[in-house]
Amino acid sequence: MIIEPFGPKTDSKYHESDIYKVNCDGSGYFFTLDTTNENGERVDLIIEFDELNGFRYLDEGDLMYYWDNASFRYYNVFKIIEGGWLTGEAIETGVLTISKQLDLQEWLIVTTNGCINALSYNPPKVSVGRT
Repeated sequence: MIIEPFGPKTDSKYHESDIYKVNCDGSGYFFTLDTTNENGERVDLIIEFDELNGFRYLDEGDLMYYWDNASFRYYNVFKIIEGGWLTGEAIETGVLTISKQLDLQEWLIVTTNGCINALSYNPPKVSVGRT
């Protein structure tokens, strides 16, 4: 799997994190995380997409094949270049048929609990707030 970290770094020490809010409405798709900044302070991380072609939410335990990649550290958002949901999984006939033909980018939002794969033409906007 080939990935690129995106957005702010988190604390280098282990910390619990989770996606605690998902909001989809006419103004976009918003995913809010409880995580830490580089100094270990609790923060909200808000990942916003104007448009998505699709997304899925899974427990981190359902994505065990991702964690073999040591690059999944110190960030909550990654651009998947190769080997993710679009290109790396065996899928049923007809599933993601259209999405695989489009010039979509795949993004992975990672926490120690829930994770979201998102398919988009554009990168997300990421903002940080204190909890």
